[in-house]
Amino acid sequence: MGSGILAGETGPPEPFAYGIDECRINVGNGPQLSFGADVQFKEGQRHKSSQVIVDETIGFIERNKETPFAVNVWLNDTHAIFRHFHVI
Repeated sequence: MGSGILAGETGPPEPFAYGIDECRINVGNGPQLSFGADVQFKEGQRHKSSQVIVDETIGFIERNKETPFAVNVWLNDTHAIFRHFHVI
């Protein structure tokens, strides 16, 4: 849930070609997450995408709780703009 590392605008197959049964990605081929560019790219809004990714992941866990599974969650927060403030 989250990253589009295995996907791309053109060329790479959807993540399902790699044996992934269910996914939601930010950008590329495959099922997209339910937040728009305003959340993903607008300064001060990116943290909201984490809630969407976490909610999607919880839904996956609840749907699959009776069977073994693996979950890989990648959040956009790590790509957020860092503002360093000088403290005197």
